[in-house]
Amino acid sequence: MKYFLLFLGMFLSLTSHAQTPDINVVDLDAMTGPDYVQASYPGGNEKFYQFISKNIQYPARCMDENIQGEVRIQFTVNKNGELSNFKPIKKVDACPEFTHEAIRILKKSKRWNPGTKNGLPINSYFAIPLKFNLQ
Repeated sequence: MKYFLLFLGMFLSLTSHAQTPDINVVDLDAMTGPDYVQASYPGGNEKFYQFISKNIQYPARCMDENIQGEVRIQFTVNKNGELSNFKPIKKVDACPEFTHEAIRILKKSKRWNPGTKNGLPINSYFAIPLKFNLQ
């Protein structure tokens, strides 16, 4: 059986933006300043990498056809730390299953620590790259 590697882009380089509570307008002021704290996975980046590596599954058809590639999924971390609004912003046309698998694994993620501004939880969003490579 072939093995695959999954690479997560540097977590610190993830896109993170704050959103106003009830509308999908990006509040650029909310994501700056010393009083803004970025949303994070419980246990930090290393635990997130471990979670992804432990739970991700390389799609069988794509493995059989030696398809590799990178997807990028944008999602919201709401004030309660729940993930929602999954949106693929980069796909691999030859293997749409990569996108489905990336979203599946993010939905399986435990609740995150929400971002905060002035000590209060805020909605924020991220864009995470996931690379599917065969070895």
